Amino acid sequence: MSSSQETFANTLWYGKYRWLGWLLSPLSLVFWFLSGLRRRRQQAKQVASPFPVPVIVIGNISVGGVGKTPLIISLCQQLKEKGINVGVVSRGHGGHSHRYPLRVSTTDNASETGDEPLLIAQLTACPVVVDPDRTAAVDLLVSQFDVDIVLSDDGMQHYRLWRDKEIAVIDGRRGFGNGLVLPGGPLRETSSRLASVDAVVVNGEPASDVLKHLASYTNRVMLSRVQPIQWRKLECPHGQNTLKQIAVTLDDNPLQGRVLAFAGIGNPGRFYSTLRRIGLSVDEKSFADHYHYCASDILTMAELGLPLVTTAKDAVKLAPILESTQELIGLPIWVLDVGMKVPDNLLDVIVGNVEKDEQKSNYK
Repeated sequence: MSSSQETFANTLWYGKYRWLGWLLSPLSLVFWFLSGLRRRRQQAKQVASPFPVPVIVIGNISVGGVGKTPLIISLCQQLKEKGINVGVVSRGHGGHSHRYPLRVSTTDNASETGDEPLLIAQLTACPVVVDPDRTAAVDLLVSQFDVDIVLSDDGMQHYRLWRDKEIAVIDGRRGFGNGLVLPGGPLRETSSRLASVDAVVVNGEPASDVLKHLASYTNRVMLSRVQPIQWRKLECPHGQNTLKQIAVTLDDNPLQGRVLAFAGIGNPGRFYSTLRRIGLSVDEKSFADHYHYCASDILTMAELGLPLVTTAKDAVKLAPILESTQELIGLPIWVLDVGMKVPDNLLDVIVGNVEKDEQKSNYK
């Protein structure tokens, strides 16, 4: 969807006129019926427990950003601290490759790998494999890397993939919107799907109706929040064609006053709200989720003369542009890095499922 289509959909699903989504309820019923058929067809093709290591799906039941990728990055980091080797598989939304499964290198282009897999690879140093067929991605990951556990970035609706545990992530403020499945509402599956997951992580302070709704399906609800960690300044200095990245602490307050914030993510409103919470006056420029930037996009925004601020997910797509566009040499772009604290009880759910399996050596 374009950014204008996403804005309209968000108004229809989450805004004060969200009741209008019920006008599309007949189409939602068709979507629900067809997705049920697809689910049963994929489950029929699922091979029972084919992998020698646990596969943990981190997903959601709604479209748009809920904080899933920051949670996966934090999980990778904390599991590694416990001595557990982690690998990640992803669909690679926003990317297109001529070969799959695709092993992601930290120097790859996001147009091939997708922005989220590239970001995960860069921030965690974990092996990441992309494939629309996540089963094939896990096969490659387990056969070529010494991993003790596989995290699937999204995939709750990819039923052909065997999974040992499912973790659903919910946006605490937006919740389930008007409660309808697509296109009348934001849900990929009805909220009753949460009764079958192993844990639900709520990102941000949940509205009371969200907690009440969750309580009807599960008592395995865990609270967390995406929080800013640091600033990074991206800049290709004059006389060079290599991007420089400089980390700056939040306490140093490198930006003050008015900024132009741009984002091509599922829920850019959360990003803008975070910037305002840390004291900035924000002009907003939203692009479609997984948007591929071109030099003219950056040049047009730079003409306004305001400091440019973006997300880490968007930043992985900017390096080739800043390095190859003469008019952008010397232009700094500020990136707000965020993280998500992993609830201790969530680690218990996951780590309790990890065993050093001798079958791994026979799988390669």
